[in-house]
Amino acid sequence: MRLFGKPLKRNTVIWTVAVLYLLVHVLVYGVFVLPSFAFRGYGYRDLDWWAYPFLIFAALLPVVWLPKKLERASDFAMWELYATIIPSSVYIPFLSIDRPPIEMTLLTICVIFSFWLTNYVRLHARPLYFARVRNAYSIYQIPFFIVAAMFIVFIWKSVNFRIDLNWATIYTRRAQAAKIAPKGSLLAYAINILVKIINPLGVVLWAIRKSPVHLWMSILGVICAFSFNGLRTAIFLPIFAYLLLRLSRSDKGIPWMLSIIGIVNFLVGMIIFLPSGENIAMDIAAASTVRGIYVTGLLMGNYWDWFTRNPLNMMATSPFFGSLTHPVYKTSIPLLIGYQYFGDPVNVANAHYLASGFAEFSYGGMIAAAIIAGYVFSLFDAMGESRGMSASTICAALLAMQMTNGAIQTTILTGGVLFLLMFLYFNEDAESNPELAREPGLAPQPAT
Repeated sequence: MRLFGKPLKRNTVIWTVAVLYLLVHVLVYGVFVLPSFAFRGYGYRDLDWWAYPFLIFAALLPVVWLPKKLERASDFAMWELYATIIPSSVYIPFLSIDRPPIEMTLLTICVIFSFWLTNYVRLHARPLYFARVRNAYSIYQIPFFIVAAMFIVFIWKSVNFRIDLNWATIYTRRAQAAKIAPKGSLLAYAINILVKIINPLGVVLWAIRKSPVHLWMSILGVICAFSFNGLRTAIFLPIFAYLLLRLSRSDKGIPWMLSIIGIVNFLVGMIIFLPSGENIAMDIAAASTVRGIYVTGLLMGNYWDWFTRNPLNMMATSPFFGSLTHPVYKTSIPLLIGYQYFGDPVNVANAHYLASGFAEFSYGGMIAAAIIAGYVFSLFDAMGESRGMSASTICAALLAMQMTNGAIQTTILTGGVLFLLMFLYFNEDAESNPELAREPGLAPQPAT
């Protein structure tokens, strides 16, 4: 990258973009999010003088250790986690939660330490070797197609399906879907995998393998999911996966990703100043920047506030580990927080992996979640060494997106991690297919 004809160092570019990203983050919060979504609990209060430099330092500190060049499959995922959860989790609790700031410094320190620990573990976990499978893709593409078709047909038949792409009836369909497919049901699991795993991977396979059948399968899956529950994520995730695939093949992918998120955030926030733009901005923001960037910080504060005043969950409401402890709460933690802080008994306030870890075992839970997340990322790094970086990078990024909106144990057990690893294991590497070696980002990686 050059400025006025002079080359710029990579670190300079990334630091500049990171600082600008934080400025836009705070600006949009003050100008748009705070006045438009104050009813959700976003707030602002005057802090002691030391709090402001402390928050700026904490929000930018991860840039010191985050990768400056894409060398591992999970490098992009770590920047994705940083952009979506770290700045918000640092300053929004300070501004929105009515607790002494000095009490919240420990939370901020633990958030930053846990994020550092995730990065440290993924870099230093003992690498695994995954044996290569010759001509695996030709074996796997038929089962992938069949599995995707089975998910779509199962959803179609389970809900007496009809196509409904009306944007105005999103919330009506979402309320109906919550009754038809309650959390924990097989149907809810199938929709989750279809939206967050199968549809994005279909687009990735189309882009990498030039396979139109996977693109059409992904489009059909998007129509099926969006018609049923109105989740905008069903539309955005395949687009995100395709964009990420292109960025992962660029030497400037990291600053471009931060720039794109920051620009989108800024443009959405500025819509409010257009004539009759407030309603449009509210709808778009609720679907994109507020839900994806600012809610993560608000819920971090809510989870911390509740579980420092009330008993910890200790995995009691987990469907997998609940039998090991005595339940303290009669409902799941996301529903509990949704009711206590938003007054809505059906509001599922899913928080990111660190906040969810705090709900279970306080600061120790955050550290445990960070270690587990780092090890899971190391599995995708190991896959990337023998399966090509592009597909592994996308799968790690899809995992990171789920970690911004759910507990680490939920992400692993029901979030499709095994499906992603299976996809990568049977994803034919470039060494076994000379045609793939000519594609950027798919050249064989050195084995460790």
